[in-house]
Amino acid sequence: MSLRAIKYEKGALYILDQLLLPAQSKYLQVKGVEDGWKVINKMQVRGAPAIAIVGCLSLAVQLCDENFI
Repeated sequence: MSLRAIKYEKGALYILDQLLLPAQSKYLQVKGVEDGWKVINKMQVRGAPAIAIVGCLSLAVQLCDENFI
């Protein structure tokens, strides 16, 4: 079984909590830019490409929530 580090559908972003690996596989919901910053700052998402993607998608989630998209 393979795990996806980032799951995204319009308006919904979930990241695999990398701090819990390999013992647990738990996804955290990112509801906006503040949540995106928190998961990056706590290193729950790791790697430059993943950090950039979570940063961009957290903005997209927030914009969807505010009905801009």
